[in-house]
This record gives sequence, structure tokens and C-alpha cells, in this order.
Amino acid sequence: MRKPRQLKKNAYYHVSNKFHRIVQIIMCDRIKKYLLALIHAAAEKFKMKIKNICILDTHFHMEIQPGEDENLSEIMKYIKQRFTQWINRTFDSEGSAWKDRFFSRIIEDLTDLVRVFVYIEQNAVKAGLVKRAADYPFYQVWEDVTEKEYYPME
Repeated sequence: MRKPRQLKKNAYYHVSNKFHRIVQIIMCDRIKKYLLALIHAAAEKFKMKIKNICILDTHFHMEIQPGEDENLSEIMKYIKQRFTQWINRTFDSEGSAWKDRFFSRIIEDLTDLVRVFVYIEQNAVKAGLVKRAADYPFYQVWEDVTEKEYYPME
């Protein structure tokens, strides 16, 4: 039985999802660019804040805060469905583009927010793809982490 997803109003989340093996095989810059554009569109549609994001060949990570009255599961459903539809149309395939459910964890405080930010930032470096995160084209900082911007929900 699946463990219920933990959701908290106005919380930041660390979100990650693995691509299906087939997507990993065909992974290229074009696919990563599309996913980045799709996440940008979702950010507008759902009024969510994104601290940073990193898309690798096997999975992606992002640190997000859903907009007021928005639901993390609905946001991820939108991203995952649209991405799967595009993959299937573009590469004449069928089935899910994702290996499993997305991972999410509530970020509890500013220290945790910074820790997750750095973890995501260093993904491409730890994978040996670049020496500096800033050199990886599929790592983006959308909002810097500052105490002034972080408002934990009581």
C-alpha cells in the first residue's frame, strides 16, 4: 500500500522523479529543453515559486513552492502528463515517460531549504558532467535562497 503524500499549505518541497528507461535511452538536450520549458509554463499556470532545478539523463530535481491554493500533486500531474504526451507524439511511442511516482518531501526550515538547494545545485557536478554547476545548461536558479524570502508555515 502506498504511503500518503505529505502536503502542507505554503510549504516548499524537494521534488524528484526518475525517467522511464526508454526516455533515459533517448535522452538528449532537446528533451531536457522541452521539460524546462514545460516547467516554466507550469510555474506560470500554477503561480508556483521555483528555487532551482536540475535535469539529468535519468531524473530531475527541483525545489518548489506551489502557489496559493495550488496542490503539489496537481502541478506534478500537469507536468508529467504533458511531458509524456509530448514524448509519445515526438518519438512515436506509448506508455509513461516516468519510472514511478514522483518523490516529494516538505522542506521544514531555512537550513533545510539551503541544504536542498545545494544538493540540487551539485547534482551535475557529482555526476561528473561539469566542474561547476553554473556550467551545466540544465541547471537553473530561478530564485536565490534568502531568509527574507522564506516564510515557513506554522
